[in-house]
Amino acid sequence: MNCNGDARRDRLSGGQEPERQEQRYPLQMPIKLATSTWGVFLKFYSNNISRGGLFVSAASAPPRGTQVLVEVFPPDGLSPFSISGTVVHVIPPDRAQMERIKAGFGIQFEQPSLDTIEIIDELVNCAASTLADALLVAGKGEQVTG
Repeated sequence: MNCNGDARRDRLSGGQEPERQEQRYPLQMPIKLATSTWGVFLKFYSNNISRGGLFVSAASAPPRGTQVLVEVFPPDGLSPFSISGTVVHVIPPDRAQMERIKAGFGIQFEQPSLDTIEIIDELVNCAASTLADALLVAGKGEQVTG
């Protein structure tokens, strides 16, 4: 059976960007990206991460649907890893300025290995914990016990 996920997603969403499946958390870390048309790795920084992908801050972006290879350099001594993905979301600078958000593009991870899933989970859990701590310090949340 041959399933074309992109065509199905476009049919279901009317050609719009797919709805996010996982909660994203702020996490800035260095990454390198390559596409088949670039021919080299270029350095960027992530803006946030989820179990399903990450958002890259950038003034220009590969077109939606572009396959990318991402080299991730996590903080706190976690092992660097490479993962394939697809550009699924693009926010051009003019839209970003109008909506007062960051310009860049979202990458959906594709078929990560079990080891990579564990590292991504650690990154997401760390980012979520850091966000929760920041909200407590800022007085925008309260700690719940037992």
